[in-house]
Amino acid sequence: MAACAASRLATSERLLKNVFAEVEGFYEDVPRRALQESQDKWLAYRDSYCDVLALNDGTIRAVNVPNCKAQLTEQRIETL
Repeated sequence: MAACAASRLATSERLLKNVFAEVEGFYEDVPRRALQESQDKWLAYRDSYCDVLALNDGTIRAVNVPNCKAQLTEQRIETL
């Protein structure tokens, strides 16, 4: 189960990178920097949110954290 969750996260992160690069190409330098800053802050939010959710999960944490991150990443892809 943990391997599947990690694979899902890796796939969604790869797709997010591709989509972000495509979206970033539509902007000039100043908006591009703002977009990158926004993305960096979003990634920090995603990581901290999922880490907090898993504080009391015990061994299932290895599944819940990557699944949480993958789910939020998939939502971010749709948003972009």
